[in-house]
Amino acid sequence: MSTADADIPFEADLAALAPPILVASHLRSGTHLTMDLIRRHCPPCKPRMRPLERLHDSYLSLDRFWSAAHNPVSQAGALRILRKAARPLLKTHARPGFEEVAPEHAPFVRAIVRRAVPIACVRDGRKVMCSQYAWAKSFMGDARGTFAEFLRQPSPDGLTRPAAWARHVNQWADAEGVLVVKFEDTVAEPIATVRRIAQHAGLDVRPREPALPRPIMSRWQSALARALGRIESTNIHSGGETPMKPAEAFTPDDNALFDREAGDAMARLGYA
Repeated sequence: MSTADADIPFEADLAALAPPILVASHLRSGTHLTMDLIRRHCPPCKPRMRPLERLHDSYLSLDRFWSAAHNPVSQAGALRILRKAARPLLKTHARPGFEEVAPEHAPFVRAIVRRAVPIACVRDGRKVMCSQYAWAKSFMGDARGTFAEFLRQPSPDGLTRPAAWARHVNQWADAEGVLVVKFEDTVAEPIATVRRIAQHAGLDVRPREPALPRPIMSRWQSALARALGRIESTNIHSGGETPMKPAEAFTPDDNALFDREAGDAMARLGYA
């Protein structure tokens, strides 16, 4: 243990845990499907849930330590979540530097990440843009304009959404020890995908049928799963707007912008 580590609250508790599995992704890239797939076929990752516990407490989202988190968690609360499974799951939409984490939590988060086995979940960037636009229109209140305007809305550091997506996926693909998993492979070949993940993370696979977890299709179904403490899927059904297909959403100018700012990242990940 380093001198810096010794100053981190709960460092001894973290050191006693088996390496967690970190699923990192850009928004709308299949994060929950990937986590649910791992949990379904790798028993050490299945948490012990009490009746009526929240879906979000079946894994630890590191984004709950962001300065502006809407669902914050204490460091002691995070440890309780991590102890629910022999190999707990972590989630983040942050970039590898975790710049969004509040300063008072940064040493704790870095200590968790150092112990984690990282997986980057990626998806075709054009489909990400379409899904993110539909999500923002339904729930975030920041997509009242057209799809073309949405693509060009600058991030706090001045990047368009395609450029921000490209930076995110490139930084995770470059991060040390990361396994890149494509959303499309998870859907098409779930058992082969989970075997790749298991080999990377040092897990045993016990395949189940159906291979993909059953999605939650209603709020009542979600409430029943919580009441019974039997969580197969952590997606939350919310009846949002159906995303457009890229061929419907992207104009020639939009495609030119996307190719200019994210084309290299698409090629790197093997997308046309």
